[in-house]
Amino acid sequence: MYTTDLLIVGGVKDPNIGILASAAHHMGCAAVTLVFGDDVEPAVSWDLEDEQLRVDGRLIVPRAAFVRQDVFSFGDSMQPERLDKGLAWHAAITGACFSNDRTNVFNRAMDWRTASKPIMLKLARSHGLPVPETIVSNCEEAITEWHGQSPRIAKPVAGGAYCCELEELLSDTLWEGGVAPAPAIIQDRLDYPEYRVYIIGDRLLGFEVISEVVDYRIDRQCRIKPIPIEDLPVTLRDGLSSLAREVGIDFGAADFKTRSETGEICFLELNNQPMFAAHDLASDGELSRLIVETLAITGPERAADRRAMGNPIHEHEKRQALNPNVADHGWGTMGCQTSAPMG
Repeated sequence: MYTTDLLIVGGVKDPNIGILASAAHHMGCAAVTLVFGDDVEPAVSWDLEDEQLRVDGRLIVPRAAFVRQDVFSFGDSMQPERLDKGLAWHAAITGACFSNDRTNVFNRAMDWRTASKPIMLKLARSHGLPVPETIVSNCEEAITEWHGQSPRIAKPVAGGAYCCELEELLSDTLWEGGVAPAPAIIQDRLDYPEYRVYIIGDRLLGFEVISEVVDYRIDRQCRIKPIPIEDLPVTLRDGLSSLAREVGIDFGAADFKTRSETGEICFLELNNQPMFAAHDLASDGELSRLIVETLAITGPERAADRRAMGNPIHEHEKRQALNPNVADHGWGTMGCQTSAPMG
């Protein structure tokens, strides 16, 4: 049996997984990293009766777990079997970790409504957060009429695809009798600065984003910088915190953008499985350290003690952290690794 402070699970190509594993290593947190992908398939089994999780024949007992769905391994392929593989891994591991009350996880009590961007816009407004003018439609006539002369953008109702100028959507869509194959969210075009606020336990971490394009994720020149959370309006902070509590999110990221005419900061969405690699880099690792501390270090007193002592690594943890191939639990070649930095 191998008891570990933190089990980190996700796709082998996911940069967030490597960053979190590296943070755990440098904080002296004994961690196991379970990765999978096109050419990496560890042997995993979970017994519902005794709640035992085995990886490559080893019984793993995690005190905490961080699990991300793999959205990187299939690349540009949208083959159903490849998409299903990522979903299958996520469902299997979250089943093992989330159903065990002895394993600390984020978002255990998360509400189903978090999966719907339109519902979250309505909920955000009920918590005092301004939102852009919005319609959800696949009707060309309705979209064109609502568009008028105002600048608008389009984004997917579900999933993490990029948003674009509405004119691009209208010209690129294959309309059949004035109807698109799927609805989209159509909104006012807001401006920069954009803000991303991470929710980690009861803490909020703020970032400002500046870009020259509608969706900064495709802009290699975008500028991301951490900001004191106090720089954002108290109504935004309080509204976001109360919204997160209502829907059971204790790890996520909310995006906001600015209405240029008034300076009003509008809520866009709340992501319960956000990317954080770029923002962690901008914060010099503060984001990943806070994730590890909140999940794997039990209680604020122990966290404070470890910080005061320079995050000491016990000898058994040091062996596990620094050598992913130690004889008594070395499974680096099979997709399960100890917390050495990745890539």
